[in-house]
Amino acid sequence: VVAAAATICDVCRDHPDTVGSTDLIGLVQKNVTSVLPEVVYFGLLSLHHLCLAGSLDFDVMMTVLKKRLSFDLGNVDDVWGLDDIVLEGLVMLLGNGEMVEGGNDDDDDESSDDDEDEADEDEGVSKQVALAVDILFNVARRLRESSASTRSNKHERQRVEVAVYQSLSNYSLTNLGVEIVTNNDGSASNGKETKDCP
Repeated sequence: VVAAAATICDVCRDHPDTVGSTDLIGLVQKNVTSVLPEVVYFGLLSLHHLCLAGSLDFDVMMTVLKKRLSFDLGNVDDVWGLDDIVLEGLVMLLGNGEMVEGGNDDDDDESSDDDEDEADEDEGVSKQVALAVDILFNVARRLRESSASTRSNKHERQRVEVAVYQSLSNYSLTNLGVEIVTNNDGSASNGKETKDCP
């Protein structure tokens, strides 16, 4: 079962354009809902590859994923309680949300029946991207605040930590919630007042 999930993941990575025309997407969904952590990891990694290739829309994928997962994606305790390998795959997948911001400008005419898919008009950030960034920040915070003994394996903990920071680095400052202000002199600041140092 794990070998089959790994093979499907390889196909999604190497030939993402063929996935839509085959039954592989159904197998990927089945892998994501498996009880075996390794199979779930490969299912999440398959989705990661499909999002990277532009074969799946991140917002749509997140909406479907939230309905199919056996845990509440919006609950940081549920996410933190995942097996290390599943958590690693999830945070890798969550780093793909920036593609929505750059790739869907032409799709503004399409309407969504799901309020969660609509962009936040004030910030220009979709609800799914905001959720992904929030999860990544919460996992990073938990990793920083917790002792090494809270994760089962030091090596896996480090892999999760690296994946979290790599995923966060995929987002623009706007999607990370940092407001950039251009000063009168043309220089940029983060929008917070700074005190002059003596």
